[in-house]
Amino acid sequence: MMTTYEELTAWLADPSAEVVRKFRDSALPEETLTAAGGSGMTVIEVDGAAPRDIPSLHAVLALAGHFPSYYGANWDALFDFWSDPPTSRSGQLWIIHSAETLAARLPDACAVLSEIAEAADERLRATGDTFRLLLSEA
Repeated sequence: MMTTYEELTAWLADPSAEVVRKFRDSALPEETLTAAGGSGMTVIEVDGAAPRDIPSLHAVLALAGHFPSYYGANWDALFDFWSDPPTSRSGQLWIIHSAETLAARLPDACAVLSEIAEAADERLRATGDTFRLLLSEA
């Protein structure tokens, strides 16, 4: 688990780093989000306390990611959207705030999200992009 902003920034800068990381803090500093955006990554923030079940989790992810109306709201569809190379950025950073709340409510879903993140990163690396999933805990 990362605990310092320096560790977080180094993780974002290393394309060979692990895809899913946990960060313990009540709020990510604006400079870290700016650094991620400045590095060319698209930053998407999700409220992990909002979903109560799998359908609402997909709804929250779709809203945060600005998925089109035809998003299938299933794991395969999520993989398709997460692994689709961005058109003008150099990767994606998805931040799930209150990740511990999401994990308590939907533990299996959190495991699947991590697996999909790993697979999305693998596909994106072939295009020179990266995918990161940051589980932010208070």
